[in-house]
Formats: sequence, C-alpha cells, structure tokens
Amino acid sequence: MRSTKRVGVLASVVALSLFAASCGDDKKEAGGSTTTIAATAGTTAGSGTTAGAGTTAGAGTTAGAGTTAGAGTTAGAGTTAGAGTTAGAGTTAGAGTTAATTAGAGTTAATTAGAGTTMATTMATTMATTAATAATTAGTTAGTTAGTTAGTTAGTTAGTTGTSAGTIKVGLAFDTGGRGDGTFNDSAARGADQAQKDLGVTVNELEAASGEDRGPNVKNLTANGDNPIIAVGFLFSDDLAKIAAANPKVSYAIVDGFVDAPNVASLNFAEQEGSFLVGAAAALKSKTGHIGFIGGQEIDLIKRFQAGYEAGAKAVNPDIKIEVKYLGAAGDNNAWTSPDKAKEIADGWYQDDNVDIIYTAAGGSGAGTIQAAVANKKWAIGVDSDEYNTSTVAGAKDVILTSMMKRVDVAVFQVVKDFQNGTFKGGVHVYDLKVDGVGYSTSGGYVDDIKAKLEAFKADIISGKIKVPTTPGGSDGSSTSGTTPSDGTTAGTTKGTA
Repeated sequence: MRSTKRVGVLASVVALSLFAASCGDDKKEAGGSTTTIAATAGTTAGSGTTAGAGTTAGAGTTAGAGTTAGAGTTAGAGTTAGAGTTAGAGTTAGAGTTAATTAGAGTTAATTAGAGTTMATTMATTMATTAATAATTAGTTAGTTAGTTAGTTAGTTAGTTGTSAGTIKVGLAFDTGGRGDGTFNDSAARGADQAQKDLGVTVNELEAASGEDRGPNVKNLTANGDNPIIAVGFLFSDDLAKIAAANPKVSYAIVDGFVDAPNVASLNFAEQEGSFLVGAAAALKSKTGHIGFIGGQEIDLIKRFQAGYEAGAKAVNPDIKIEVKYLGAAGDNNAWTSPDKAKEIADGWYQDDNVDIIYTAAGGSGAGTIQAAVANKKWAIGVDSDEYNTSTVAGAKDVILTSMMKRVDVAVFQVVKDFQNGTFKGGVHVYDLKVDGVGYSTSGGYVDDIKAKLEAFKADIISGKIKVPTTPGGSDGSSTSGTTPSDGTTAGTTKGTA
C-alpha cells in the first residue's frame, strides 16, 4: 500500500513538471513570455519572465528585460531589474523601468522535463496568465498610488514651508486716531490692506493712543522683526531718526515727514496740487462767491493745502473771498482732534458770513465741519480719503461736494512692493498728480457737471503750464496772471515753484 501511494505521488509530481514544462514550451514556440513561478537566490531570471505576487527574490538575483514582478514581492540585496521591467519599491531598476513591485524569487522553480497532457498545459497557462495579470495590476496600482501620494505630500509640504519662510512682515505704526479715523490713517490702512491682498504680505499694526506711544510703537514693531516699517505721520520724525540709526538693516518709511537716513523713505505729497483742484471746484460751485478753509496746526505742511486751495479758487474767480482759520499753533496736537472747535468756526461762517463751501485739512477735527454743513445744509470738502464714503457723520453724503484725495494708500503699497522686489530706496519720494499721488473724488456726482474743467486744470498742472504755489498767497515767489486753461475757460493761473 505504501509503495502504491509513493508511485501515485511521483506520478503527480511528474504530471505537474510536464504541466510547467509544456506551458513553457508552448509559450516559447508562440513567441510569448515564459512564466517562472520562482527563482532561487543567485539565479538569473530570463528575458520576458513574470515573477508571481508575494514572491521573495534572493540576494544577487537578476531579472531580465521585460520581467513583471508581482505586488508585495521583496527583492534581496543586489537584485537588478533589467530595462523595461516592472519592478516594485526597493528594487534597483534599469533605465526605462517603471517601479511597481519586486522581482519574485526565493523558491525553487519546478522544471522537470517530460510529456504533459493537454489539460495540464491548459491549466498551467490559465493559472500563470491570471497570476501575472493580477500581479501587474496590483503592482501598477500600488506603485502609482504610493508615488502620487508621496509626491503630492512632499510637494505640498515643501511649497507651504517655502511660502511661510518667504513671507514679508510689514509694520504699520498709526498716529492717533488710527484705523477708522475716516481720513489720513484710513488711507494708509487701505494701502496695507492692498499689499496683503496683492503681494501676500502680513501686516502688524500699532496705534498711538497719545504722542508718547509713537516711539515705543516703532521700537516694538522693530523688535518683532517687521520689515519694512511705516510710520504714518510727520510727528514720528524725531523718534524714527534715532530708531533707524540704531537698526541700519531695517527699512523704514515715514508719511509726511523727513528723516535723513539711507534706510528711511520719506513719503511726501504735492498736497497743493490736489488742493488746487478742489479749490477750483469750490469756486465753480459757490453761489455766494465766499468760501472757507480750516487748517489743523499752522505749519508748512497744512499751509500747502491752503496755498493750493486759494490758488485753484482764484484761477476760476480772481475776486472770490476766502476765509481762513487754524485750530492751533505749531506743536498743538489738539488741533487734529478738536471737531467741536471746527464745528464752531464752520457754523459761524455758514450762518453769519454767507460762506457756502468749507475745505478742512485738520485730521479728525474735520468731522466738525461736516456736522456743521449737515446742520446748515451747506457744502463741505473732505480731505485725504474720499469722505463721501468714509465719514461717519450722519447725513455726510448729502453735503460732501468732493474730497482732496491724498493717496497715502498708493505710497504705502509702493513701499511694500519695492521692498519685496529688492528696489527699496531711502530718501525723499514725492507723490503728485503725475503718479496719482493726489487728486479729487467724484463720489455723489456733485462735480460731474464741472469735471471737464477740473480735468483741464489737472492736465495743465501735470504738463507744467500751471505752477501751484506751496505757501499761501504765492509768497514763495509765485505770481498770478490771466491764462486760458486747456478747455478754453479764462482763469487766473498761479506761477511759481511747486
């Protein structure tokens, strides 16, 4: 009985051997690829070989060109997959190879020669083909998924890290009033907001609750690693001069001030040019021929507003009457935050002096003029920002004729852009009509009927035909003579040095 069973087992082995050999012979004769179930360590898998899924390739094994390795296969040290081979992770693949799985080996190939039956051949072929297809599919899917996931993760991580490392931190030091003042500080805030949106920078803001906060705020932004740092207002000048000297590698900018240092950009504006245009608008719209100007501190900066306003009004009507009043002397910082005083002056002019339009350049105090205009149903002219849109005074949109736009936002944005591009330069930078650094607003449509005349004046200023004075009355050497603006309207033109 035992001999009979042994004979049966031997017969089965022979049949399986014939099964494999016959399958191989049929494939070779047909020009197809041979399926080898396993290869021992140190052997060479011939060209066109398919290694089964889950097989282990021994050290030193070489998989020939065109070999397909099943998913989950492990290649031993020194294993090489030939050109065109589909090989898994960990396999050393030759040129042009697609990594997916590993060449199978680790078991001994059954290669017993002998005759096989048709059934054995058919079964072998079917089994081998199915295994090879499954291995190829699994390997390709696994390799593709792993490669895509790893590549995406690595790329995303690297991109995020690079962006974070390259982000510019901008420091913005507001003067008293800060963001929300409706004029000067708000204009600077718009420039910073635009820089965040368009340039991808971050912005850190500090507001001066009082004059004593200005220097410490700039120091805190410097200590925070912000660069560039922009101080909004000429009152930062003294503090900034000291801080900039102590931090030569940090780039600073100051609005309306001047600091003589290579790492400080002094951002100045041709306020007289923008004020000329709103002065012309006032004269063109006034029904009484009597207008007014209220200034904050009586300093050269605010006198430029007055000078341009008077020159523009007189360019339209040389006989126009202009009332002028300042809220404080140089150094009186309450002049910027006294809307009650501005309202008192404006009420008196509107009610007693037949003034019908008032232009105020006094920071937060200007809200008082707008309140008076609403109460008396007269016109007011805003400053720095388009106060038709920014004023918080109830009824403001009914009385704001126009606003002198001092584009602090343009200057702030440009400083950040220059820093980002590596073109930041210290020194004086002047923003005038040529670069839209100043101008006038048209919100509300109240100056639509005179816009052509205002644009003609604007063109003449840009071309140099009109020279706008920087001190009231043209005391800087200017003189006034008759001229004809570009639109053909006869008016007085102010000549002198801008």
